[in-house]
Amino acid sequence: LEDKVWRTKQGSVTLLGSMAHCAPKQLGSCLPTIVPRLSEVLGDPHPKVQEAANKALKEIGSVIRNPEVSTLVPSLLAAIADPNAATRCC
Repeated sequence: LEDKVWRTKQGSVTLLGSMAHCAPKQLGSCLPTIVPRLSEVLGDPHPKVQEAANKALKEIGSVIRNPEVSTLVPSLLAAIADPNAATRCC
């Protein structure tokens, strides 16, 4: 995800999203590392990389089976993608 070439970065992000369906249990143990990194990539200057990161986060969120967490996934993803628009000021 640190590569300067946008196509490489886009491919890496897409692969992470695809892993959600192939190996959800293995990916689950890595979520504390993966989600913050994908969140950073949402701010990438290239729109295709941003789009890939947004899609990957949605794919990862779609395999969460915990009912308490799964209901929060859409709100959490919106807050990660655009904190200014999706969170309230205190």
